[in-house]
Amino acid sequence: MTDFTPYDELPVIRDGLRVGWFENGPDDQAGRFALQTPERIKAALELVREGRMFSLNADIDLIDPPLFGRMASQRVVSDYGALVRDDYLDHFNPQAASQWDALGHVAFASNTFYGGRSRAEIDAGADGIQHLARRGVAGRAVLVDVEPAIDDPFSAQPISVADVRECLDSADLVLGAGDVLIVNTGYLRRYTQLNPAQKIEFARQPVVCAGLERSEDMLRFLWDSGASAVASDNPALEVWPGSTDPAADRWQYLHRSLLGLLGLHIGEFWWLADLVDACRVDGRFEVFLTSAPLNITGGASSTANALAFK
Repeated sequence: MTDFTPYDELPVIRDGLRVGWFENGPDDQAGRFALQTPERIKAALELVREGRMFSLNADIDLIDPPLFGRMASQRVVSDYGALVRDDYLDHFNPQAASQWDALGHVAFASNTFYGGRSRAEIDAGADGIQHLARRGVAGRAVLVDVEPAIDDPFSAQPISVADVRECLDSADLVLGAGDVLIVNTGYLRRYTQLNPAQKIEFARQPVVCAGLERSEDMLRFLWDSGASAVASDNPALEVWPGSTDPAADRWQYLHRSLLGLLGLHIGEFWWLADLVDACRVDGRFEVFLTSAPLNITGGASSTANALAFK
């Protein structure tokens, strides 16, 4: 017996699209992280066997120039005499590197965000990243390593539900309630192999990446698994760009469905290479995960500030 409604029993808002707005009460702004209960967090601590810690945070300047036309951050250092120095960032964009998308980052439809909230409510702070920051993130995370099956992480290769299930089965894992699903495509590992000139040209081109397929099957799988959030090492989590055929792309794109309809936070650009290498050696693709997002009222995003423990 689960503590959430099965996907096929969720209310339909329109055109067959289902919403999870009412799972945790009308004031819910943490989405599926409500499934990270104290009992589940405590049980996940048993995954820490060796005390090994892995940062899942890329350097804020790793993606240089930033993608999607975002501005590069500029660090300014101020000296206060011979002993003290401060610094601050101009044009700091939390989405430039390893990040969380807040539920208020992308609307399901015009003027309709998670919980049915309006743009005015979002601008006033609703569905902002502060709701995740004030509760924190801790619990089990499951790593799906699809990198070996990706021909080119810089191509629009979709990752299907069957692909995810195959990785879980090969690692003898089941995705459970409150878990964070982490998808390794090899994108950032490949990006670090580009030279500076290649990175400049890369940023000029439209973003293309392998990622989760856009389908109701994917939404159903993620919801019914009990996942609290989904993160990846690529810039969009989902395959990008999607189909240009509106009929084939009925499910819009996953950001609108996961954030705006179902309340699953999205992580992007997570640095996974070190953790993946360790998991490949010991064969354990589940970890204890913590994250402390920035406490920014109304924030659309935050740096990931994520750590994995084995």
